[in-house]
Amino acid sequence: AYNGLGYSNGKVNSTDGSYIHVSVSDNVGVKEIKVEISPKDAAVWTVVGTQTGTDLQWQSFLLSVLESFDDGQYDVKVTATDYYGNSTATQFVITLDNTLPAAPAMSVEPRPGKVKVSYTVSPDDTDIERFRIYYRLASEEIYNHYVDYAAEFNPSTYYIDLRNETGKAYAFKMVAIDKAGNHSADSNVFTATVG
Repeated sequence: AYNGLGYSNGKVNSTDGSYIHVSVSDNVGVKEIKVEISPKDAAVWTVVGTQTGTDLQWQSFLLSVLESFDDGQYDVKVTATDYYGNSTATQFVITLDNTLPAAPAMSVEPRPGKVKVSYTVSPDDTDIERFRIYYRLASEEIYNHYVDYAAEFNPSTYYIDLRNETGKAYAFKMVAIDKAGNHSADSNVFTATVG
């Protein structure tokens, strides 16, 4: 019997180390779990993961095995076989999306105790899920701070609280992240001194 899988909203990419996890159970024990993929409704199956062993309960497969596949919808079939040769299969649909969103156009403006970050995105990027703003002291090289926020909340302005950093210069950049987890290229880097 198939019990579950872990992936977010059906959209996946093959480039960020993501995986699909399937769990199975059977009263006599599962000896094989096979995961196959096919273009949606085509029934042309390619095996992307097989696990054999004693009393199997789960299998994860890295989506990097899909790097040669085109963006689009795919049927995924999971087949579990027990020690008596009985098999059961289940299918679900994923949307493979390896297309990066465009980098946001960003600007920064110092305010008392904070910095206002404003940005715009391409109207073609309709599936942006969140934004990540990276920031660091301008004198440092590594961005050791970041904040994520959902795209639907105040989607063109974000304020970063730096009330204990008055007079210090900070560098900022940001990326857009779509529903499949693809990260855009970095925006331009901007510097602002906290007011």
